[in-house]
Amino acid sequence: DKGEKFDNLIKELPNNIVGIICFGQTGKFILKTCKKLKVKDCYLCGSLFDAFNLAKTKAKSGEIVLLSPACASFDEFVNYEERGKYFKHLVAELKGEV
Repeated sequence: DKGEKFDNLIKELPNNIVGIICFGQTGKFILKTCKKLKVKDCYLCGSLFDAFNLAKTKAKSGEIVLLSPACASFDEFVNYEERGKYFKHLVAELKGEV
């Protein structure tokens, strides 16, 4: 997280955000910040895979699930490209394209 605070990021989220799923090393800190700011529907998962699967159960038809990293994922991935490719792979699997 490079020492960042997430208060301002969370305060500036648009009103159409219906949930936040945190994961990775900083996930606990972001979740704690969400709770401090009384953000509803915040969850903590151990990995991107777990977060993706939770999002599948929480998202309703027509809603958008956005991978929006607030910091690096060096705890799980080599770089942002690997993380993005993995997310795209999970989406392709869900759509039956793999």
